[in-house]
Amino acid sequence: MDANLKEKLSSKSKWVRFLYMLLFLVITIIVKFMLWFVAAFQFVTVLFTDHPNKMLLDFAEHLSVYIAQIFRFLSYNTETKPYPFTAWPGQTKAPIEVLKTTSPTALPKKKRK
Repeated sequence: MDANLKEKLSSKSKWVRFLYMLLFLVITIIVKFMLWFVAAFQFVTVLFTDHPNKMLLDFAEHLSVYIAQIFRFLSYNTETKPYPFTAWPGQTKAPIEVLKTTSPTALPKKKRK
């Protein structure tokens, strides 16, 4: 086996990231069920009151930003690990600002060789 390939395959940081990716895949499944629950509850709320629940709207917005953060991490668009390794979306900034700070354009440019 090529020594360079063996070195790449045995890189501890890559395997640690893989474990984080597995963790966030499991979290994504849990969050998906939470989203369905929020959507169903919000529908029932609108059905009986003719307007959505404000607290659920805020939670759903933060949840959607969290899902976006997870997908960005899983797809290697960012190295920033989402909650619980960072603050929950919306705790420190408006949800859209959280996404802007983790966008590829906000990340430092890699130097070309």
